[in-house]
Amino acid sequence: MSLPRCAPFKGSFNIGTKKYYRNGQRHFAYDYLCPLGTPLRAVRSGVILDCNDGESDVPDRNYSGEPSNWILLGYKNSKGQKRTVYYQHLMKNSITVKRGQQVKAGEWIAKSGNSGNTTGAHLHIATSKGWMTAKTRYDYLYNTDILIYPPSLVWHPDSL
Repeated sequence: MSLPRCAPFKGSFNIGTKKYYRNGQRHFAYDYLCPLGTPLRAVRSGVILDCNDGESDVPDRNYSGEPSNWILLGYKNSKGQKRTVYYQHLMKNSITVKRGQQVKAGEWIAKSGNSGNTTGAHLHIATSKGWMTAKTRYDYLYNTDILIYPPSLVWHPDSL
């Protein structure tokens, strides 16, 4: 059975960061270098597990823990296993979904932004096994057993 899926945006953008930052610190996500306000889509049909909106797109660059705007999209793969897609650094007040809402693959859910600890507008997207929460959304960095890498496996037509 093939489940509906799509890329997180229309068009193609370069990936600025992959598994590791330049300083060697773990990243295990893709940072797509896309312009501020690029419409973002649900890569799979599923449920919005949680989201945060309203944070500034002009964060204080002297504070590395600056809060960001983000979405956790939960879905089940063809084997019924829970998975999460984490969208981060979204544009302030651009999130069009709410916690508990069902979405379809390809549905517009937010716009790319510059919120949080960033050096410029981009989409940070990570994927993991299980369902993330606001408190566990960075666990994929430390527990590679839950990591799905690269994140594009989730929306690539030949995957999962």
